[in-house]
Amino acid sequence: MAKSFVDADVFCFQEVSDNFAALDGGTDQSAMLAALLPQHQPIFRPAVETVDNEGRVHRFGNMTLSRLPVLQIASHLLPRTRIGVPRSMRRMALDVTVRAAFGPARIVNTHLEFHSAAQREVQIARLLDLQEEASTNPQTASAVHAGPYGSQTLAASSILCGDFNFDVTDVQHRLLHLSRRPD
Repeated sequence: MAKSFVDADVFCFQEVSDNFAALDGGTDQSAMLAALLPQHQPIFRPAVETVDNEGRVHRFGNMTLSRLPVLQIASHLLPRTRIGVPRSMRRMALDVTVRAAFGPARIVNTHLEFHSAAQREVQIARLLDLQEEASTNPQTASAVHAGPYGSQTLAASSILCGDFNFDVTDVQHRLLHLSRRPD
């Protein structure tokens, strides 16, 4: 019997906003998504976080919800250049390591630049660097991460998901399938 959409172990969302009236009517979309999937651990990390003149915090970023046990969470700001980019916002990758049936697996949830292919390319290069680091130096935690100096889990297995702002016919799609970052 096929699983239904809501029976997935992991969900990844991009462009999740909190308190941006023009985008979400002033609501917290991360809280709404978490309420819809109560069996999943919600992890929301903003790429953009601002405070207005009244002290209200506005957030915009990526969210991963996992029913699998979460071992580790990391946020990676992606590089950006302002050269030739008419409009831009901060971009990031939310890196959640979960315990899958076969061992630790990284779920990397990202949202790449829309307005500049050159900027997307440097962001893709950073994602490839992160994957190379994890797959050449995998470490499995021997115990619960009790403190900031505890062991880290770097899982060689990973799934990259997100809003890449290009389609499968774009040359940048092929870059994501490289086993190593091009020199």
